[in-house]
Amino acid sequence: MIASNEKYNKKTRFFHWLSAVVILWVTISGFYVTLFEVDADLKNSVLALNVLLNTFFIPVFMFRVLNWVNNPAPEDYQGLSLRSRKIADKVHAGMYLLIFIVLLSGVLMMDRKVEFLGMTLIPYLPFAPALKEFFTQLHIFSVCALAFCVALHIAAVIRHELSGLRILKRMLG
Repeated sequence: MIASNEKYNKKTRFFHWLSAVVILWVTISGFYVTLFEVDADLKNSVLALNVLLNTFFIPVFMFRVLNWVNNPAPEDYQGLSLRSRKIADKVHAGMYLLIFIVLLSGVLMMDRKVEFLGMTLIPYLPFAPALKEFFTQLHIFSVCALAFCVALHIAAVIRHELSGLRILKRMLG
């Protein structure tokens, strides 16, 4: 199978890898301190850092979505079926939707304001306890779903690489 040598543009690569680092860090570290018995100070520090990282990630994600809409992927590989491309497009759109839900539910479930250097970045949003619980459960579910999709995404990249479709090469630049 012959692959296109056309690379993703620099902005797309930047947003992809920055998103990958943030999403992998907050997901792995968040699962670790939540699922395993760790020191309370470590758990609180990691969770506070993750809230701050996600707070700064929100505008990055908005720019990433705009970039995704305005800069389509390079030409498809020769031999990649239309069906495979449509599946990839739907999976990517689904991942973007899940990221949006994770970020939004994370903000709406917060029980305090988010501050950085004495500046309020996200104010406290008072909701009825039942609504806070709904957003918390939505956040947990969407984080798990996103983690599953990220794992599938990584597996698909490996599969394509092993079959000769050099997707990673195009995303690395």
